[in-house]
Amino acid sequence: MNTDECVLYFGNAQEAFDAARQNPRSVAKRSEDGVGFIVTLKKPPALPGTMVGSKNYTNSQDMLKSFICLGKSVREGGLCIGGKEYSEGVVGPWFRPVGRKQNAISQDSFTFNVGDIVTCSVDSHTPVPPQSENYRLSTAASWAFVGKFPLQNISGLLDSPQTLWENGFDCSTKNGVNDRIPESIACTQKNSLYFICITNASIVKKDESFEDIQRIKLRLTFQYNGSDYCLRITDPNFEKLYWNKLEVGESKVIEKCYITVSLALPYNGHCYKVIAGYVPA
Repeated sequence: MNTDECVLYFGNAQEAFDAARQNPRSVAKRSEDGVGFIVTLKKPPALPGTMVGSKNYTNSQDMLKSFICLGKSVREGGLCIGGKEYSEGVVGPWFRPVGRKQNAISQDSFTFNVGDIVTCSVDSHTPVPPQSENYRLSTAASWAFVGKFPLQNISGLLDSPQTLWENGFDCSTKNGVNDRIPESIACTQKNSLYFICITNASIVKKDESFEDIQRIKLRLTFQYNGSDYCLRITDPNFEKLYWNKLEVGESKVIEKCYITVSLALPYNGHCYKVIAGYVPA
């Protein structure tokens, strides 16, 4: 295979040709097995002064990152984005692009969604405990849509932690269960993102108002490896999907789904766990 190309397999013709239409550098055709369809995606041309993989084209530190978006989370000032690096069909480590002046990314600049394969330009690795995955966007981020990651291959993206970081003492808020970690413990963690599969989860619309501040939130309640969790949903598309279907106090069971759990930066002595991405099974 040409190193300037990557190949995706789709079992559904419509999905394949939809992906091809959204990327002018792609070609779709029937696979050799006669069952599925192959979409060949040509990599975007290297930006001037960029590194692609391990290739350094100039003395500049700019890097072109390709990743599968697995988290799109609303936060103060914009969005928090996270995903796994993806190149030539190979899944790499977690990657979190952050803004130059603040960590949040403008909602106007990031128009992609969970499941999209995206490229962007970054200039440096900028880890901040507990978020070791952070990379600062270049002055010209050069966001580009590459394609859709095939749902039938999603199991290859899963993580398998024993627990979602720390649980137990001082790890639950009034409205949640195991939904935070003391900052002193969180800052010893080596990562801040997990992509997992859960079953028999329950999405609930809760009144979390306090004092004179009215606040209605969606939370996801589930078990993972024997531990209970009730975490806030910050993925705007996941929230939109269920917001009008539930009244306050109502809940709905989700038999199986994939979620990205993110550990946020410290706030008032704790780091909070949120549902930053959702993929229906």
